[in-house]
Amino acid sequence: MRNPGLVVAHPNFNRPGEVITATQLKPDNNQNSDNKQRSIDLLSKGFQPLPETKEEANAIAPLLDAELLLGKAATEAAVKQVRSPKVLHIATHGFFETNPQTKLEQSTLRDNPLLLSGLVLAGFKKGKSGGEDGILSALETSTLNLLGTKLVVFSACDTGNGQVTNGEGVYSLRRALVIAGSESQIMSLWKVEDGGTKDLMKNYYQRLLDPKVKIGRSEALRQTQLEMLHGVEYQHPYYWAAFIPSGDWRTMSH
Repeated sequence: MRNPGLVVAHPNFNRPGEVITATQLKPDNNQNSDNKQRSIDLLSKGFQPLPETKEEANAIAPLLDAELLLGKAATEAAVKQVRSPKVLHIATHGFFETNPQTKLEQSTLRDNPLLLSGLVLAGFKKGKSGGEDGILSALETSTLNLLGTKLVVFSACDTGNGQVTNGEGVYSLRRALVIAGSESQIMSLWKVEDGGTKDLMKNYYQRLLDPKVKIGRSEALRQTQLEMLHGVEYQHPYYWAAFIPSGDWRTMSH
C-alpha cells in the first residue's frame, strides 16, 4: 500500500556559521545587487532554522493524511527511504550553485551538473561530503523511488534553477524528480520569503484537496497566486511568483 504522503520540514541544522536566509532579498531591492553567490563548498556554511516551515508543515500534513518529519527527524536518510508517496513536500533551505571556485570543483561540476543544486536537511555536517552529509543533491534526488508519485513540492529557494548544458537541456532538481518518476513538480526560481511561502503553500493545498471542487495541480497554484496578487500583505510578485508548476497539470485523481 502506497504511503499517502510525506511532509519534511524545519530541519534541525544545529550548526554554527554564516546565516543564509530567504529574507535577505526584499521586494524593493535590486536582485542583481543582492545576488551573493555561495561557494560550491556548502559544507563551510551554516544555516539557521526557518520557523515558518514548521507551521507550514503542521497545516499541510493533516490535509494529506501524511507522515510528518520535523526537526532532527527531517533527515536526508529519511527522504532517501521514500517509496512512491502520493505527495512529497519538503520545506527547507535550497541552493543552486553557479560559481565553482577551484579547478577540481569546476571539473567535478562539469562532469556531474546535478551536484549544482539540492536541499539542506537535518544532520548537516560541516566538513563532510558525500553519503549522509545532510545535503540532498539533485544527483541523489534522481535515485529516489517516486514512481507513481502525483506531486512533489520543494518549498525552498532556487529549486527550479539548473545548469544549462548544450544538447542536454537543464540539469536541475526538476530534472532529477522526473528521472525519479514523479508526475508533477512545483519549484521556485529565486530566493523565497519564509512567511509568504508558508501562506502560499497552505492555501495551495487547501484548494488542491478541496473535495467539493476538483481542480488541477497547475490551476490550484494559479488561483492561489492570483489571490495573493489581489491581497495586501503579499501582493508583490516577489512573494508568490517564484513558484512554477511542471509536469501533469490535471487533478491528482488522474
